[in-house]
Amino acid sequence: MQKVSYMGNGSTTEFTFNFPYFENSNIIVNKNNSPATGYTIIGTSAGQNVDIPYTGGKVVFETAPSALDNITIARSLPLTRVVDYQPTVKINPTVLNQDMNYMMEIAKDMWEELNLFHTQYTQIVDKTETQTLLSRITTINNQIHDFETDIENGKIMSKDDFYSYTTNCITEIPQDIKLEVNNGTLTLKAGSKIYIPNGTNVFNIITIANDLTVTDTNNRTLFIGVNTAGTTLLKCVGSETGTPVAGTYKYYYDQTANKCYQSGANSCAQVSFPIAVVTATSDNGIISVDKIFNGFGYCGSTLFALPGLKALAPSGRNSDGTLKCTKCLITSVQILNALSSWTFSGQLMARPNGTIGAYSVTYDKQENYYKYQNQNATLCLIAEISFSSGVITKFEPKQAFQAIDCNDITQFMPNYSAGTEVQKTTSTSGSYTATQNGQLMVSIMAGTGSTTFKINGVAVGTQKSTTSGTFEVDYNVFVKSGDVIEWTCSGNALMQAYFYPLKNA
Repeated sequence: MQKVSYMGNGSTTEFTFNFPYFENSNIIVNKNNSPATGYTIIGTSAGQNVDIPYTGGKVVFETAPSALDNITIARSLPLTRVVDYQPTVKINPTVLNQDMNYMMEIAKDMWEELNLFHTQYTQIVDKTETQTLLSRITTINNQIHDFETDIENGKIMSKDDFYSYTTNCITEIPQDIKLEVNNGTLTLKAGSKIYIPNGTNVFNIITIANDLTVTDTNNRTLFIGVNTAGTTLLKCVGSETGTPVAGTYKYYYDQTANKCYQSGANSCAQVSFPIAVVTATSDNGIISVDKIFNGFGYCGSTLFALPGLKALAPSGRNSDGTLKCTKCLITSVQILNALSSWTFSGQLMARPNGTIGAYSVTYDKQENYYKYQNQNATLCLIAEISFSSGVITKFEPKQAFQAIDCNDITQFMPNYSAGTEVQKTTSTSGSYTATQNGQLMVSIMAGTGSTTFKINGVAVGTQKSTTSGTFEVDYNVFVKSGDVIEWTCSGNALMQAYFYPLKNA
């Protein structure tokens, strides 16, 4: 293909080309790799009765292309017959010559393309280039093998090893409930698994066989559940704990009988634990799913956790300063019945023994423990909760954290040496210059004011004080050798910094 390129300058409208062509449709004009518009092709005529009508020409734009616009003009000759010669008609020499030259120009284009391909192919199969390519493939294969060996030998952390350096998080929430909202209709998908409390320490499990749907056209928040047969999706306007009251259409959990009920006009039907909380409007029906009770949830003042919920409870530090954790696993349905008179704000926690509890605790990041009544407690936060007169008014669940799985050979966590305390002082400012690549962890317990953290003079974080006048700021950053890290705060502060150098950095 004959081709010429230009760069626009905002004023030039005419761009010439000097390759022959037969008609305007043979000329392809692109601007910035896309078909151009707003132009006219003016050919340079070779005169009448010539073998090729145009020896070149120019493209004239109505509006000058902008500066840095890339303009390409190319010839593209369709590989088709132009003239169909008839046996009884005299052959016109001019037409015949044009026809033959059209085929010759196509042959020239094909010849140029073949030469270009041959050149590129020759470079690929050249002995030196081929050996270099094969050597690189061998090197990559060796690196993959070394990577796998490093995982096996513990030089690179596996997913389970990574968990030993992680704490205070949910690692898995069973995804039993599968809901979707579409055009005002809520659908519980087939395959979802629900739990039905049915007597002392009895919990029936039903797997939904077919999609279940429900709609609502009132402005309200709804609790959603399933009947004991697993065939009907139910809606209630709220949840309580106590004796079912006919006509209120609320969820009730009977602590003594260990059963959930949905009250009706004349009867109280036994149902599953609530599976979700949704919002409905008169204009659009059910518009959102506000909470899904996968793993754990509530009904009235009763909290529950379901089998399969996994968490890591903070439990101090290892001898090298790294975080230590204890695994928590819920293996059976857990019930926490609050008192009907409770007025309380705190946390729903998982325990290492597979149970749950409600506490008012604080987390000590330095010791890596929750503090309950000033004592270290091995617990893991799974939800923020509040009670008012025994009814849950706040329920904010935590999300599951998934560590990188190195065994997939997609990503890996760097391997760090033991941490070293590099500075501990009572001051309003501090700094550290990294001696090698690694990770810097800075904790600042400050008075009123704000704290600013900089790397090489560039601010990377600011955190203001809480209303109580004290706060704790943590920075955890990856640094290169020679990086200068600075921190300042406007109130009195106790600052502590640990540096974890990257092995083999």
